[in-house]
Parts: sequence; structure tokens; C-alpha cells
Amino acid sequence: MRPALVLVVFLLLSSVNSFAAFVPDKASSAVDSAAITTTHTLSFKTQHKRPGFFQRIAIRMAMKQLTKHHKIVDQEKADRLANTSLTLGIIALALAVVPFFTLLAAIPLGIIAMTTGRRAIESGTTKMSNAKLGKSLGLAALIVVGVWLIVSVVAIAVFIGSFN
Repeated sequence: MRPALVLVVFLLLSSVNSFAAFVPDKASSAVDSAAITTTHTLSFKTQHKRPGFFQRIAIRMAMKQLTKHHKIVDQEKADRLANTSLTLGIIALALAVVPFFTLLAAIPLGIIAMTTGRRAIESGTTKMSNAKLGKSLGLAALIVVGVWLIVSVVAIAVFIGSFN
């Protein structure tokens, strides 16, 4: 078992008193002709209490571990992520080629294209080429933006240096 899951099970079992308690409902005594017998019935009474702070943390840790190792693959969602990555990569590269203010839009679009492509690949998309191409176009857009920035800094330095 995973350590986080063991921790959750331990915390939940150790705090069973906060969730439920055995409480005697009735104590009835019956007088028989031979002897006096007393019977007690116990019932399970639940108290609706929120889990404690550490229990909530342990539950979150366990849920994160479970979702990490037991992913539910949604093929349609993964394919949409691959298409989104490709579209954003194309737009980012187109905006990166045009200088000035479009560079500000190309940077976040390139980063988003790369992350959606990675998420699509991790989700097991059938459109693997779209996801990889979207990642590549996003990276290319970021490289073009970097080249534009270097060229513009050098041009400004040369222009300012020409006055001295």
C-alpha cells in the first residue's frame, strides 16, 4: 500500500469515535418468576461531524495519490487538448513573426500551446501528431520571440552607440 493511503486509513480508523458512538437506547428490566433479568440494547448512532483538520489533509493526500495512479482516460478530452495545442501553436508562431505588440500575445500562447500539448500526450490522445506539433510550434514561437528580443536590444544598443 502507498504511504499516503496507509496514513489516511490510520487516521480514519483512529478517529472512529468522532464519527459514531455506541449509545445504550433502552434499559428494560423484566421480572420473571424465577429471576430478575436485565437486557440492554445498543444501537449505532451517527453524529454528523466534519472531519478534523488533519483528517481533511489526509483525505486530500489520498485522493491526489488515487487520481495520480488511477487516471480515468477521457479520449475525447485528450483529442480536444491536442487540437487546442495545435491551434494555439499556429497562432503563437504567426504572432511571433510579426514584431512589436504581438510579441506580448505570442509568449503566453506559446506557453499554453506547450502545456496543452503535454497534457494531451499524458492523457493518451489518439491525435499524437497534433499534440507534438502544437508543442513544437509553441516552442518555435518562444524561440522567435527570444530572437526578436535579442535583435531589438542589439539594434537599440547600436543606435544609442552611434551618437557617442
